[in-house]
Amino acid sequence: MKTIIIKNSKIDKQNKILKKIYLLFRYIFNKYIKKISNPKYYPYYYDGIATTHNCSFINNENFLRSYNRGKKAHGLDYEMPFRAHQSIWCANNTFELDGDFVEFGTGKGFTMTCVLESLKKWNSSEKKLWLFDTFKPEIVDQDGKQDGEKKCKFYAENLQSVKKNFEEWNNVNFIEGKLPNTFKDILEDKKIKNISFLHIDLNFPTIEFECLEYAWPIISKGGIVLFDDYAYKGFEKSYKLMNNFAKKVNKLILTTPSGQGILIK
Repeated sequence: MKTIIIKNSKIDKQNKILKKIYLLFRYIFNKYIKKISNPKYYPYYYDGIATTHNCSFINNENFLRSYNRGKKAHGLDYEMPFRAHQSIWCANNTFELDGDFVEFGTGKGFTMTCVLESLKKWNSSEKKLWLFDTFKPEIVDQDGKQDGEKKCKFYAENLQSVKKNFEEWNNVNFIEGKLPNTFKDILEDKKIKNISFLHIDLNFPTIEFECLEYAWPIISKGGIVLFDDYAYKGFEKSYKLMNNFAKKVNKLILTTPSGQGILIK
């Protein structure tokens, strides 16, 4: 692309060396930087990730059906296809393992409706899904209380609406109340004996850490823990706590570009 310098402009009045430097940077910007800073340059540009690499999963028939079912749970597009993809990947790779699926922090059910829709054999299997949440719309404060006036659009309006969203699938259990106590009660009653896939999304690092400590002993070998906010900006405390846990059990968490983390037992 040819650069035209307007006569008597500021650039035109500069000496030859400065003119050459300007022309060089102008060339670099238009040839490389301008394209890279343009979202259209990337075939994938969502949820903090921009890449030119192969993300053809977004056109996969099973993924599209599952992702659209997840969007239906909320009524809008989360624009988080990579998160959905990773959740589906975890679920499909642990479906044949011994143990149930468990989610700490369900909200309206985006993630697990994506997961169940992707598993064609779910209703004919004996697999169980356990969804733990308060099923309330209020935002959780720093003390873990959820009785303020501010609401989160990603949280459930109530338990009944979430149950209705999952009514097409068998063996889905809804555990209403605050963690980790609700999970401890289930463990004491031995209702969950093994876990093959655990999804953690509570937006509250210390509670997530406590729940993971209770869950780890019954996670099957090869089972997967997917952390939603592990490396997400603003969740540095979660990153530190989960890394400390992984070190204690002699494991390493995989950081993903979406801010999630994957831990395999």
